[in-house]
Amino acid sequence: MIPLSFLNRIKGSFFLYSISLASYFLVDIYISKNFENSEVANWAYLKSILFLSAAIVLLGMDKSVIKHPGFVKKYSKWLIIQIPVLAGFVSILFYFIKSEMSFIGIFFPVLLLSILMAVQAIYRSFAKFTLAQMSSNGWKFVFFVIVGILNEVFGVVALSESIIVSMIVVVFFILFIELNTKKIRRLSLEYSKVDSNIAFRDGFLFLFHAVLFNLTISIEQIILNQQGMVDESALLFAHMAVFLPLIVALNGFSGFLIGPIVRKRGFILVNEFYSILKRYTFVGIILLLVSYFIGDFLFKYFFENKFEFDIKICAFVLLIGGLRYLYVIPSSIIGMLGDSSVLKRSLIYYFFGALIYVSVLSVLLYLQYDTFNAILISSIINWFLRVGFGFILSYAELRPNEV
Repeated sequence: MIPLSFLNRIKGSFFLYSISLASYFLVDIYISKNFENSEVANWAYLKSILFLSAAIVLLGMDKSVIKHPGFVKKYSKWLIIQIPVLAGFVSILFYFIKSEMSFIGIFFPVLLLSILMAVQAIYRSFAKFTLAQMSSNGWKFVFFVIVGILNEVFGVVALSESIIVSMIVVVFFILFIELNTKKIRRLSLEYSKVDSNIAFRDGFLFLFHAVLFNLTISIEQIILNQQGMVDESALLFAHMAVFLPLIVALNGFSGFLIGPIVRKRGFILVNEFYSILKRYTFVGIILLLVSYFIGDFLFKYFFENKFEFDIKICAFVLLIGGLRYLYVIPSSIIGMLGDSSVLKRSLIYYFFGALIYVSVLSVLLYLQYDTFNAILISSIINWFLRVGFGFILSYAELRPNEV
């Protein structure tokens, strides 16, 4: 049971999260409805690589500082050099995959998002949830406003430029108004010092976890854009824009909160685990049904004259969304309760799942199976493996029931 005092503390965070996420999904619908398929595909690609790139740039240290708050001082010093240098390397890589986009249009969003996610991790590690939400999601509302004004008033399509400006606004607010070294130092003194070697080791393990996870989420759009399948990319993105929002909203906020709660408590009993899982699954089933009916209405309302509804893609989106929703429980338990050996073992499991994904996709393409369908089938298999491995590993971290 979550204490009432804790719920009061997260009201502001939940409000910011709701407004930002609603803005982000509305802008997805707006772009899908009003822009050419090539622009929709470019936006889908940029969204797909942004969080993957930030995970690489931060080297997993953002996750490590949530687990080890005492590491925050040393962590913050590394960021000044680490973020711009690695953002440049990562942006070059993704620019070559899709060279139709400008390098600047990839580099600055990656750079700024990495800064925001790093600051978000610092605030989240100290349970400053409202400021953490402002750091990670505040730019989404500003982005929605800028895109709408530019397109509706001036008739200008400038997605990369709009996202850069929106992130700069929030970076300025967070870094120069809310965050300062004295505050970090004062907060970090509340926590015991941590061995830097342990924090760095966990960080690199979290890095590989984050990269595999973000690839699992975004691989469809990356492959479709790399193959030049613009229309398929836009069609998949349109379905995701209307059928996925509710699932992602609850998934993201629950994951945002569960990690620090699990870390603070330090354990979960077996019977508590099953109780949480039953409730979580029940809510998930209701959520999928509601998402289908709302998504069906929104698709017909916004896209009837542009995209053709595809029940196969709809089923894929809802199934993947449901699996992502379930995955929050094992990922939180493994990340917060598991030691380095558990993180290493889980990484091996997930890497094995990724190899199966590549193998299945390669075989289907070799047999000249439809590329789009091959990508969807491979992704479903990968998600089932990831969730299954996650529950197997997390169960081992539970504490036996108290007599």
